[in-house]
Amino acid sequence: AVWWDGDRLQVIDPRGHAFRTVDRAPDGLTTVILGSAPDDGTDHRPGARTARQERALLAEGAKVARGLPTALSRRVDSIVVGSVDSVRLRMTNGATVMWGSAEESGRKAEVLKALLRQERKVYDVSVPGFPTVRG
Repeated sequence: AVWWDGDRLQVIDPRGHAFRTVDRAPDGLTTVILGSAPDDGTDHRPGARTARQERALLAEGAKVARGLPTALSRRVDSIVVGSVDSVRLRMTNGATVMWGSAEESGRKAEVLKALLRQERKVYDVSVPGFPTVRG
């Protein structure tokens, strides 16, 4: 996955460590964005996270990216990580997918694949056994 660290685009490994600066995202890599998770009690202002917290969030985003099948990955614009339990996907068509944590990513991807047959604004696969759609 890749991540914007200020004004630098960094390639990150599955543990959330940035290991290379690039001018543009290499083909096949999804952008991870550290966002906010409302109501989780965390201060999400820039600089409010420790480096360790930031790496944990990046690692969660990288795990989700790695778990996406190629066909689905191509439809994902970015992965927004508010906390390790609050990950969402921004799809290229403008829809949002509530993903939850990286756990069960394979199952979530299969459920999402079926749900995407319906054109909706929000898909929730955070509990893959009980998915929902809105809009």
